[in-house]
Amino acid sequence: MDSMTIIKDIIYMIIMALALPLTKCLVDLTKYSADLFRAKISQISVNVKEETLNRYIKFAENAICKAVVSVNQTYVESLKASGNFNEDAQKEAKEKAMTIAKQLITKDIKEAITMVYGDFDSYLDATVETIVNENK
Repeated sequence: MDSMTIIKDIIYMIIMALALPLTKCLVDLTKYSADLFRAKISQISVNVKEETLNRYIKFAENAICKAVVSVNQTYVESLKASGNFNEDAQKEAKEKAMTIAKQLITKDIKEAITMVYGDFDSYLDATVETIVNENK
């Protein structure tokens, strides 16, 4: 055997000895990269979902605020001016505001609020009360 054949054989044995561990490393690296990619996609999905929920809730709050202000301007102010704004009128004003808000808020937003807060009507009731108290 000449020296060139011996060198070729040694190089071949080194390559063969490294091929299996390198292949395993590449497989592991590919799996890790895929797992990392899936986790990143999942995080992006969560962020998008949270942003959408926040936009929906903000839209609902704006709609409820508009409803309260509208009822205040068209109903409450005139009753207060005439001295007829009593407990029954307060309940009626609240019902009017809740009805208007329900008309302004889309089905998707109602579903999102239900998902976050558990019950849309309870959320609406509490938010109407909060806005009325803030505007006193």
